[in-house]
Amino acid sequence: MKKHTFTIIQNSIKTTYLFRASYIKILISLGDVYIIAPNDDTESKLKLEEIGAHVYGIRSHTSILNLLHSIITMNFLTLKHVLMGSTIISHFIVTTLLIYPSLIFTKKPCFIYTEGLGSFIAKSTLAQKILKFLLNRKRFIRLFCNKSDRFILGNPDDYVSNGIGIDIDKFKPRKKDIREKFNLLFVGRLISDKGINDAIHIFKQLEKKYDICLTVVGSIYPNNPTSLNQESINNIKKEYKSKINFIGYTKEITHYYESSDILLLPSIREGFPVCIMEASSMGIPSIGYDVPGVSDAIENGINGYKVPLKNINELMKVTEYLLDRKVLNNLRHSCRKHAEVYFDSEIKNKEFINLIYKKIC
Repeated sequence: MKKHTFTIIQNSIKTTYLFRASYIKILISLGDVYIIAPNDDTESKLKLEEIGAHVYGIRSHTSILNLLHSIITMNFLTLKHVLMGSTIISHFIVTTLLIYPSLIFTKKPCFIYTEGLGSFIAKSTLAQKILKFLLNRKRFIRLFCNKSDRFILGNPDDYVSNGIGIDIDKFKPRKKDIREKFNLLFVGRLISDKGINDAIHIFKQLEKKYDICLTVVGSIYPNNPTSLNQESINNIKKEYKSKINFIGYTKEITHYYESSDILLLPSIREGFPVCIMEASSMGIPSIGYDVPGVSDAIENGINGYKVPLKNINELMKVTEYLLDRKVLNNLRHSCRKHAEVYFDSEIKNKEFINLIYKKIC
């Protein structure tokens, strides 16, 4: 007979399925699992239900009215599950803040995963103090993506996951090829904080000397003033034609890793970048700035290189150094080995489940 009830709260049904399904399957073997999140993808909801989860279809945030309705509904359901003695697991800090009024009533350990902090928290000491105060409750078990986030908001003994991990069997190194052309890859939102402008700058400079291409995987964000827009993308494509390829969002990203040599991630801050884990698993080195998240994910000379923040000249030098088949082939093996040890989702899921079980039993 199942002994436990778990309630997972997240910002999206889609991301819940994409990134949490593997550990949810383990939780289902231990008890009943409920999911409270905005229903932004019916297919993902059905897949979660197929593996045995009970999913609440909260209205998506398509308007202010829907947002208010979602917040009220999520708080009502969270409070209901808190009072029935469910173990709460909340992903993403914004989601946690939205349901915070209901969480304060919990009498059981409540697992707060502080994902999605963003650069705003890093820049604002006032926001850090407020958030640290809110998270410092007796029943709250804080979980951090990287050591920097823990240093800012937590205590030395708080859990650091170093990412959620990936399916390393899905992301396997491609067969050795003899292509002369090098392909750079950028994966992420097409906004300034993610480094899209720096990645394009690197390409433009190196394209003058080398036969290279740049593949950009990610979506534009119209509500973000730093985002690329369709007009700017069209202008870049007009100038560089097939040498730069904007893919947009895609579920089948392995194809683009297979045809790439180097991952560029000049982001100013990350939780723990999934794209670095995926690239490493496929034998592709990553290059980025030495900032929270990226510095935790990259081991210099093992699965890539990191350089001082905004030192774009050094970033370009390291990228140029990697435009060598012998160097890339040597890193190819160390990237994969690093991923097998540090990025395997099965290992990370067991660690996470063990932590939960230890706290509730």
